[in-house]
Parts: sequence; structure tokens; C-alpha cells
Amino acid sequence: MIKKILIVDDSVVARLGVKNCILKDASYEIYEAFDGFMGVEEFKRVSPDITFLDMTMPVMSGIQALEEIKKIDENAIVIV
Repeated sequence: MIKKILIVDDSVVARLGVKNCILKDASYEIYEAFDGFMGVEEFKRVSPDITFLDMTMPVMSGIQALEEIKKIDENAIVIV
């Protein structure tokens, strides 16, 4: 079963770095968002198995996004 990973970071370089670490295993689908608000919207859309959040982002911080994600799924696995 293919696992879904969501990477939320306003830095393209940081998202690319995480993707490069993960892409060694082709059994993952990777989704990206560039701010906390878009991250929450993408979380709703794809229901990822794990989410990586940056702390400091425009529009909505990683902590605010984490709070919103936990309202959607209290068992969500999120790394900030």
C-alpha cells in the first residue's frame, strides 16, 4: 500500500530536501503546501499518513496548522 506524505513549508529548498530523503523509497506519494492554511486544506483533501510542518510560515504557523489538523483527525501523525 502506498503511503501519503504531506510536506508543508514555505521554503522550496526545505521541501526539496525532505522530498529527496523520502524519494529513495518509491512507495510514497508526496504532497506539498507552501503555508499553514494550504497545508490544512491539503490535509483535508489527501488524508496523509504523515505530515511534516515547518514552524514559521506565512498565513498560518505550523503550530496553528497542527491545531487545525488535530481538530480534523486527533490521531494524525504530524512532525513539526
